[in-house]
Amino acid sequence: MAIEINQATTQEEVEALKRNWSADPCWDIETTTGFEKYHDELLAFRLEKEKEWKEQSMEKRKSFLTVWSMLDGAQSSLDHDRTDKSIAVAINAVGRALMHIVEMMAEDRLGGKL
Repeated sequence: MAIEINQATTQEEVEALKRNWSADPCWDIETTTGFEKYHDELLAFRLEKEKEWKEQSMEKRKSFLTVWSMLDGAQSSLDHDRTDKSIAVAINAVGRALMHIVEMMAEDRLGGKL
């Protein structure tokens, strides 16, 4: 029994393919069987999404380094001085770091991609 592959004929099908691929980009979308006539469009789409995801990844790394720096500053402050003022500064730095983490998590839930 031969399996017949339907040819993609509408832009709607191409857009559906892009959405599906974006959710699970585990193959080169431009090589999808049945979408050969859209090869260039799909290749451009894949390259643009990969660039976007790389930029998002770099932003996340910067954000994590910012959090690390805040926490390291809090630790250093306490290592050198244990006055009420330095403890308050350290607590404030930890609070800012936690808020930064919460903001990063919210961005991920609102559409960011790891």
